[in-house]
Amino acid sequence: MDEDQHANSGPSNKSPNQVPQKQKKKPRGPTKGIKSMPGVPRIIEWDHLDRPTGKWATDYKNHIGEISRAKVSILIRTWEDVSQGIKDTLWEDVKREFHITDETKKEVVLKSCDKRWREFKSRLTTGWIRGTRKRPKDEKMPYDLYSYITKDIWKEFVKIRTSEEAEV
Repeated sequence: MDEDQHANSGPSNKSPNQVPQKQKKKPRGPTKGIKSMPGVPRIIEWDHLDRPTGKWATDYKNHIGEISRAKVSILIRTWEDVSQGIKDTLWEDVKREFHITDETKKEVVLKSCDKRWREFKSRLTTGWIRGTRKRPKDEKMPYDLYSYITKDIWKEFVKIRTSEEAEV
């Protein structure tokens, strides 16, 4: 037997019927926020439907989600219950970060904040309370992942989301 035949005749690590395992996708973790870029103006452009477009649109959307989650408590039941002071803070933050000078965009920005905040609460509910959504493999709880959620806030949120009123 020559050297090539001997090398190929040894036991193989793979059987001919073995199917390669598909890598599972890692679920999303918390957004890290946008990086500060002093001196670089982030200017949002809007299309005819008041949707953000252009180079900074993705950063805008990420920022909207991050500040909405951080500044608006998950214990507030509806967006209408959020104080005007918090809404004004959100608007001022976005306006400053993305050099928005058109005051008529305030309603559009706050609608985006509302949508991102509700989506976050929904992800918490489906991921950790109902278990119908993927969550991190390390089984970390939301109060481990998000600095603005404490164990007490989480317990109250679970109580609210599992109440009879919420089920209806």
